[in-house]
Amino acid sequence: MPAPLNLHFHDAQHPGLTAGEYTVTVTQKLVSSDHTELGQDFFRPLEQPVHVEAPRFTLGPSLVHAVNPASGAAGRFDQTFAHCTLRQPSLPWQRVISAEDRHKNLPWLALLVLGPSEIHEDPAAEGLATPRLGADVPKPESHVAVPALTPTAVEATRPCRTIDVIADAFTQVCPRDTDDELAHLAHVRKVKPHHSTRGEDIVEGDFAVVLASRLPKATGHYVAHLVSLEGHGQHLSGTLPGGTQRVRLVSLWSWTFAFDGKIRHFPAVVTRLAAGDLLLRRPLTVPMDSGAAEKEVSRRLRRGYVALPSRMSSGEQTLAWYRGPLTPVVAPGLPEPPDPACSGDHAAIYLPEHGMFDISYASAWSLGRALALSDADYVASLTGWQHTARAVVTRMLAAGPPESGRWQAPASPRERLASCLDRGLSASIDAALSSATPAEEPAARPWGRGDHITRLLDDRPDDVLHALAAAGAEAGELSEARSWLDRLDVLEQVPFAYLVPDAGMLPPESLRFFHIDPAWLSHLRAGASSPGCFGGVERLAERTLTAIPPPLPPRAGLLLRSSLVCDCPDLVIEAFGRAEATQILRRACLSADVLLCLFETVPKKVVLREPAQGLHFGIDGPDTINLREPGGKNCGKEIPGKTLTGLTSYQRDVKRAVFTLGTGNSSLTRALAKQHNIAPQSFKSSDLAIQLLNSPYQITFPSA
Repeated sequence: MPAPLNLHFHDAQHPGLTAGEYTVTVTQKLVSSDHTELGQDFFRPLEQPVHVEAPRFTLGPSLVHAVNPASGAAGRFDQTFAHCTLRQPSLPWQRVISAEDRHKNLPWLALLVLGPSEIHEDPAAEGLATPRLGADVPKPESHVAVPALTPTAVEATRPCRTIDVIADAFTQVCPRDTDDELAHLAHVRKVKPHHSTRGEDIVEGDFAVVLASRLPKATGHYVAHLVSLEGHGQHLSGTLPGGTQRVRLVSLWSWTFAFDGKIRHFPAVVTRLAAGDLLLRRPLTVPMDSGAAEKEVSRRLRRGYVALPSRMSSGEQTLAWYRGPLTPVVAPGLPEPPDPACSGDHAAIYLPEHGMFDISYASAWSLGRALALSDADYVASLTGWQHTARAVVTRMLAAGPPESGRWQAPASPRERLASCLDRGLSASIDAALSSATPAEEPAARPWGRGDHITRLLDDRPDDVLHALAAAGAEAGELSEARSWLDRLDVLEQVPFAYLVPDAGMLPPESLRFFHIDPAWLSHLRAGASSPGCFGGVERLAERTLTAIPPPLPPRAGLLLRSSLVCDCPDLVIEAFGRAEATQILRRACLSADVLLCLFETVPKKVVLREPAQGLHFGIDGPDTINLREPGGKNCGKEIPGKTLTGLTSYQRDVKRAVFTLGTGNSSLTRALAKQHNIAPQSFKSSDLAIQLLNSPYQITFPSA
């Protein structure tokens, strides 16, 4: 979880001096005791010209901290106000629009969201602009309103990008300098970390944020331009000089995004997911007067079974019950079979009262074997380990039974030769010759080949397992085979049809929870371990595959089939037990719209949450703003049940969804101020930012 932040919003951060030319004058006076000024000819004023620099025609990438929506993003942005975050908190106030008093404290930057046919040189809203030199920006042009400014000699030679906005779009979309509208669209955000004993503190910083006042409404492409309003003081009242067709603006930063109306908002999607049966099974309604057969079918379907066509080993076609590893109920445990299955048919369960088979575990065994045989690397590891196991048993038979203690696997010829060399080869030979006795009639060895392998495995299985485990500790094949089998426990490589055998169990736009059947996983592993397994030695070798307990298999999980899978790839899914979070053992996209999550334990609740996007601003519904506490210790917290609706009445251009802000009677900010009993003149840009904050939406599913 990210560290919590302390956020402070401020209306503005005005610099000590705005950009321009200044003169610093230093004077000195010498006054006598009778207050007569002396030496006027010697103490003349000293003047020093000062040039205050600030960005004017270009903006370095290092000054832009973030934009929203993200550049190139496509989504449902009709409830999002675009914004641009700048690393210099005073940047929007480092210049002035004009020398008039009404522009003294207003920001000189504005963020315009423009669509197709609203920019002369960019009719498709692809982010195109016209390259110019600074000296060419204020040059008069017929039917074009240009900024009234004079570039310096250095600025005149600097390249910049300009856009010519269609006059009608400019008068509606561009913020106005009346009623403090422009002042409400820029604020300062100061971020301080909330210190914690865990994790890393987030770096604090001060940022300027410039908001747009337009919501994308029509599906299509949009371009956001951070523009300079310097020199446009006569064009910000909502009217333009007669004959004006376009307005030329310097674009300091721009990015494009697309509004896709087919993508639905997160709350609407997850609310629909929460409706209906949330367990992985086919929906079924059984009439009250149904018979015993219908009730049995209903019982099976409620437990997650489906009836599927099946071919018997005799070649007959029939129907059989099947349930995969994902079950809507806790699967009952099975007794340990007296003999391990040698084929899938051995795991089939016959239901004599209905004359049908349950082929769930038979299918799991056969699938495990098929997956194993399709992977040459795994088969090589498995058969290599089986060969090692047979060699260990053969050496044990050759050595005979021990006189006391555990039967140990004898040393290999290489190991025996190394031992002789360590003791001295000549000394070993002399010792062997001196202890030699005359040959006698050989007695029958108590242990030999053939039948005695079975006696060894039956009478001393623990000794054999101990020897195999010692050999397996040094065998790379064993660890490779174990790793492959462990991946089966989280259902890797298992085809989707085995997980969800009927499409009705997981319809479009649905969320389904399930338990994991451990017996199904056990049969899957048994089938995968069966290649090359023909006798007792291989059976014991197979047991060593699980001698070291594998990672805990999953106990439960969820399947999500929704447009959220592709529209929201960073969807947050969290599971919680009684006191702590439940680990997600596997999270995988099985297709473009299907997501699988497997949990370590059965959770008490599961949370689906919209991914955190940092700070972003917007409305909370098609025509709603959820009001937040404007101040105090609960500042920014939503006020339950308190909303502002009828938002279109605060739009000066309903077609473009451009809001009127400021202190005017029909402005959005005045309406918000009224809701909080704040005087309109006291409701500033920081107050607006708090009310427009959007927080991630989440929904919780309890275990019930």
